[in-house]
Amino acid sequence: MLEKSLKTLKHEAETFNAEWKRKADAVKVAEALLKQKEVTLRESKTRMEKYLKQYDVLFRTTHQFTEAMENQWQKNVELQKENTQTEGTIRAKEEIVAKIEKDCVKIEQLVALTKEKIAEVDLVKGSYYWRMNQSASNVIAFIHFYCTYFIMVEKIDEKKDACKHSLNELVNITIEVERKQGESIKKTLDDLLRQRELVNKMLVRAADTAQGTHDLTKIKENTMKNLENEINGYRQSVKQQRDMVQQLVSERDRYDKEAEVANRKYRAAVEEAKLQDLQVTSLQDKITEGETRLKQQQNLYEAVRSDRNLYSKSLIESQEEIADMKRKFKIMNHQIEQLKEEITTKDHCLVKEHFDHHKVDKDKETLKAELTRIKKQIQSSEQIIANQEQEISKLASIIQEADDEKQRQMKEYNAVINDRDNLRAQLILRNEELKALYEKIKIQKSTLSIGQVQYLERVKDVQHLQKRVQDLMDEHKKTQNQIACTGDLKAELLRLEGDLLQERTKIKALSEELDHPLNVHRWRKLEGSDPKRLDMVCSTTILHQSIRKIHSLQKKLIKKCEETCMKDLLIVEKEKLYVELKNVLARQPGPEVAEQLLVYQDNLKKKQSQMKGMENELEMYKAQVREYKHDLQHIDRDMQALRDKWFNSLQVDHFPEQPQDDTQFPPTQAIEKPKPQLPAVPAPIDDSMFALM
Repeated sequence: MLEKSLKTLKHEAETFNAEWKRKADAVKVAEALLKQKEVTLRESKTRMEKYLKQYDVLFRTTHQFTEAMENQWQKNVELQKENTQTEGTIRAKEEIVAKIEKDCVKIEQLVALTKEKIAEVDLVKGSYYWRMNQSASNVIAFIHFYCTYFIMVEKIDEKKDACKHSLNELVNITIEVERKQGESIKKTLDDLLRQRELVNKMLVRAADTAQGTHDLTKIKENTMKNLENEINGYRQSVKQQRDMVQQLVSERDRYDKEAEVANRKYRAAVEEAKLQDLQVTSLQDKITEGETRLKQQQNLYEAVRSDRNLYSKSLIESQEEIADMKRKFKIMNHQIEQLKEEITTKDHCLVKEHFDHHKVDKDKETLKAELTRIKKQIQSSEQIIANQEQEISKLASIIQEADDEKQRQMKEYNAVINDRDNLRAQLILRNEELKALYEKIKIQKSTLSIGQVQYLERVKDVQHLQKRVQDLMDEHKKTQNQIACTGDLKAELLRLEGDLLQERTKIKALSEELDHPLNVHRWRKLEGSDPKRLDMVCSTTILHQSIRKIHSLQKKLIKKCEETCMKDLLIVEKEKLYVELKNVLARQPGPEVAEQLLVYQDNLKKKQSQMKGMENELEMYKAQVREYKHDLQHIDRDMQALRDKWFNSLQVDHFPEQPQDDTQFPPTQAIEKPKPQLPAVPAPIDDSMFALM
């Protein structure tokens, strides 16, 4: 029986070891998952550092773009000034050309008048021919008139040369000189008209007095030829003036082309400004979308933080329960060592997060310095803010990716927590089973101790009875030797043995009847039903004594057999209980595990106090972050007010009058700058979240 119990105990121990190995493998798998989580967290941290570096690079590029935009803005202003100047010069040239055209018309009118005067001179010449024969006394007067007329013609030639010279200088000198020359030309033309009127008067007088001879007519013909030459000269001068007018018209066309090119440049600049306005509006839309996404992410972060607090509370409670349960488990030694390693890693993580918080504080101080610098550089701040808003949109997409990664990690974290809860439930059930088994073990130990004492007593009784039986057998042999001589005694012995067998059967029947009594008067003494046989037996004292002894011994043997059967049954039951208790005890931890659990419980309490201190520091840092955000909002408002003032001043200085034409340079109000939005300071990450992982 003991060997069977040992075999069963060994089998159960092997099964228990197999279960323990399986659970140890499960714990190792869980640890591997935790290590993977830690690796993913480190990777996410490295990614965040990369994103911060990219953010710095983007900030620099945006600063460069803002400087380029300012330069482009100044170039646009200079181009606008040049356009206004070119428009003024074009208008002045157009006025000069209009005046020159008017002068040309007047000159053509003068040419027509000279032609009419020539026709009148021809008439006068005919009258001279008619009056030639009338009087020769007027020859001297005519000669005098001719001399005066010749002098007047020379003056006209000189004035004509002066007009040519003035027309040649119209192209080379400035606008004011050309105006003066135009006025001088007008004066000279007025003088010529007056002189021609005087000449006409003199011709009329000469027609009254010219009655010269035939020689004088020849002289007159020569003078007429000279006049025709002079008229041809006037015609050539008119042609030259027309050529000058054509040159001026070509210059006007050239200036028109230059003005068209300048207008095209201006329109291209206007279109570029409109495109920039569209880009600014699109960037503002992206910024609003990014702000909404940031708000949603902040709400999600608050929800996750509340869940983290709940999980931390539940974790503390579960850790206390686990600490109470771990006092009773010896097999969890390996898991406790692994928890030790995890605690050290969590300590490193906490220290790292603490330094990260200090780093965030330093970043905040640098942001304050940048804000003061931005206040001093208000003119360049708006472009920087616009570019920063573009960067914020990019960072919003980056944050969205990081949030997706965080959600994925949280899903894995929830799966690990579910596994932990399942293990916790199994541990609780096992603890309850162990409590019940401990109570059973105590009961079984007491029963085993009692049964062991009784078993030893019964073994001693059996040994005593065996000695007694051996003595009786020796006595029986002696009696057999004594009665071996008589055949009658042998026959009697055979008969007595048959009777003995009958009596044994009766004893068995009586023992069964004792177990299941049917006789009401079972307390009465049973005697033999055959008195003759008893008398015959009693005749021999030795046989009588031996028979009585045999009867008593048989009764004792029957009782002892019954007792041994009962004891065997009890022993079988006790062995079963012993095997069960041995299996249960094999699962129970020893006192060393309890001591280690106490040490770990103290360490956990210390870590919990450290966690509370870190949470208080986090609250303090969060309060500082709120103050910084409040200060940033005030600074944003001040910057908005300064930006409005600056735009108003630009609008007043550069664009005092807004033209109604769409092709003009757009006003400053059309280029609405986006509201300055500095990048939000990232909230510090809770260390307790990493502790939960």
